[in-house]
Amino acid sequence: EAWHLANFTYEEFKQRHIDDYKKLFDRVSLNLKGAKFDATRPTDKQLLAYSDSHESNPYLEQLYFQYGRYLLISSSRTKGVPANLQGLWAPALRSPWRGNYTININLEENYWPAEVANLSELVAPVDGLVEGMAVTGRHNAQHFYGIDKGWCAGHNTDAWAMTNPVGTGNESPQWSNWAMGGAWLVETLWDHYDYTRDTEYLRNTAYPLMKGAADFLLAWLIPNPHNRQRQITSPIRATVAAVSMAEPPTSPSSASSSRIPSREQKPWASTTITSCSCNQPSIACALTISVSGAI
Repeated sequence: EAWHLANFTYEEFKQRHIDDYKKLFDRVSLNLKGAKFDATRPTDKQLLAYSDSHESNPYLEQLYFQYGRYLLISSSRTKGVPANLQGLWAPALRSPWRGNYTININLEENYWPAEVANLSELVAPVDGLVEGMAVTGRHNAQHFYGIDKGWCAGHNTDAWAMTNPVGTGNESPQWSNWAMGGAWLVETLWDHYDYTRDTEYLRNTAYPLMKGAADFLLAWLIPNPHNRQRQITSPIRATVAAVSMAEPPTSPSSASSSRIPSREQKPWASTTITSCSCNQPSIACALTISVSGAI
């Protein structure tokens, strides 16, 4: 029997859980027009009707929104250990994708709702993970890429803040050698500052980590031989490189661009970095990394 359950009945333990999560959960209510509780069908049946038959179901949309908040509340409370692909509920001893963090989209997606859904403090575990990645990522930058400035990470990390390229010998370096994971992940830290306007957090936590990620990228960039005014990454996928060099994007793509908030901005030095880790070779993804001159 688990030690933390030994002295509680089921009802006591359930009430402890409700009292704990509702302090955060009750901050937001969502009421959509036409939403009505369906007592005749379980959730999975409602979901199938919604997706397969395009049934309108505002109640299910409300439920889905709040269920996502509940999952984040329940799996993002441990310092340095954010919510991973399966949260706390993976049944297997060896989870799919090793139970790790995929940081070319999935971990970031987990935290997109955190600020807008009034769960700001639940981002703190990401801070701790990124702090660890900044340490291992310096070695990664030096030994894998020959860059002694800043830090970087591949597309995957774990609870021990792994940053090196991953794979078991059978995967392609097209995605395994993608070194932009750290740069993309620090946007979550910027978003936290953007919502809270906590300058102490920016000065002591977010900015040093953001700067380290940007320092690596500035050393990684090379001039585009077809447009010396534009910086690009190298190596990149040949198909993407051909698209990027033939017709450089005028602005970052909506799929993978860092958002630079406009309010209360100081002067920014900005550079556009063309790279791609997706499986769409006809699309040149762009990622904008900006470094503030002064904090």
